Amino acid sequence: MNDKPYSIRQDQQEEYKTMILNAMEQAKDQKIRFTTGWASDLINNGWPVRLQGSEWVPYRGINIIWLNMFAVANGFTSNQFATIRGWKRLHGDAVKAKENQKATISIFAMPSKGSKTDPKTGDVEEFAYYIYKCNYVYNRDQIEGLPVESKNEIEDQLIEFNHEVTEQYLNAQNVKVTHGHNGAFYNSNDDYIGMPDKTSFTGTDQLGSMETYYSTLCHEHVHATGHKSRLARPTFTKKTRTGKADYALEELVAEIGSALLCAKLGILADPQNQLKDHGAYLNGWIKHVKESKAKALFSSFAKATAAIEYMDKQQGNNQLELDVA
Repeated sequence: MNDKPYSIRQDQQEEYKTMILNAMEQAKDQKIRFTTGWASDLINNGWPVRLQGSEWVPYRGINIIWLNMFAVANGFTSNQFATIRGWKRLHGDAVKAKENQKATISIFAMPSKGSKTDPKTGDVEEFAYYIYKCNYVYNRDQIEGLPVESKNEIEDQLIEFNHEVTEQYLNAQNVKVTHGHNGAFYNSNDDYIGMPDKTSFTGTDQLGSMETYYSTLCHEHVHATGHKSRLARPTFTKKTRTGKADYALEELVAEIGSALLCAKLGILADPQNQLKDHGAYLNGWIKHVKESKAKALFSSFAKATAAIEYMDKQQGNNQLELDVA
């Protein structure tokens, strides 16, 4: 097996796109948030991790979701993924993939720069873009010849919800939050988050009222990272031909970002949909993803990851920093 990075094939891009569309369609039918589709024990008890040298570091972006789904679908209990070369480097040449085991892929983005010249003025505008590459990787449960003690038990990775830690993290974002509203929203014009009073949130069989409150607040905080004074996310700063920002894509970024943030802070995703007209809400995403190229979907995950990384830096907690995949 060649461990060198290679370009992602079109059929692999479409496989990712289909995976997300199926999750959205099922969520629409079941009237739940589509992000609960990857809220398994793996994601709640430990992010998928990759081998960097001899250390295990968290994956980021779409890999978190893809590799979690891959592990759950195959009944794997480990959150470790590495190339065959990586497994051998860590544990020797006796390591190999078990019979009839198929590798999956992990995606990473290589930053690049380009430029374009205005034909009328001759002005040169530089721009940044990403070239997507991938590696063949195997879950630890697919590998034989490993010492038993090398396994990274996911039970040891459990992150429990802590009210004070969560409050500290969100307060460090320096985004004004006002309460007493009828719903939750982010006002990009005046740069503030509006929330109902904490007492308005009720718990469920799976989580308490404070977890429900903070999971909603996380969603709005991810929106706030797109403000022009922060990441200046195009879904906020650029207008479409109709004069409106791409709100469907922005909601997708916020939903993905809040799911990742909740996993990091130990906040379980609310299994009960609290949105008005849930079907119409998801229809905007489904329509956008169907009409977009697969790379546009990757971009949504990249933007969501960038939002969380930005929030991590604001909070200044190195333990929550994500390494580049």
